[in-house]
Amino acid sequence: MCFGIAQANTNVCSSNGNCFATNYCTCFPGWTGSDCSTRIQGFVYTCGYATNGQLGDPVSQKTSLYRIQSWYSFQSINQVSAGRGYSLTLSSAGAVHSFGLNTYGTLGTGDTTSYSTPQTVTKGEIGNRTMALIAACSFHSMAVDSNGVLFTVCLI
Repeated sequence: MCFGIAQANTNVCSSNGNCFATNYCTCFPGWTGSDCSTRIQGFVYTCGYATNGQLGDPVSQKTSLYRIQSWYSFQSINQVSAGRGYSLTLSSAGAVHSFGLNTYGTLGTGDTTSYSTPQTVTKGEIGNRTMALIAACSFHSMAVDSNGVLFTVCLI
């Protein structure tokens, strides 16, 4: 039973999740709150060729239809940018996430490991700052913080 509604009832967890235990809902992607009644805005949808993980989906290699990426169900995304085999996202809280090909260190993770799921950029000087803008280019990435300071990353 969750919040007075039986676990088998289709209205449990505001019809946006599953009742896991007494008064404990696990929300579907895009919903949050103790009873899954709050809609999260700012979803990320991806499609295309993804052999480098640039869609942020470790399962898909390519898709011609947009698919919601459920790994962002916990936060709102304000900006996305696509580079050469990699992608960046900027959350409403000012955090940068990166995924895909990282041959030139463009993900800003402090290594050259490629990732097929989003990595929160916490390395270097942008890790403790609130970012306002991002840009993914062919061989480098850029971010601007809330004070207007430009940061770049590249190994070339």
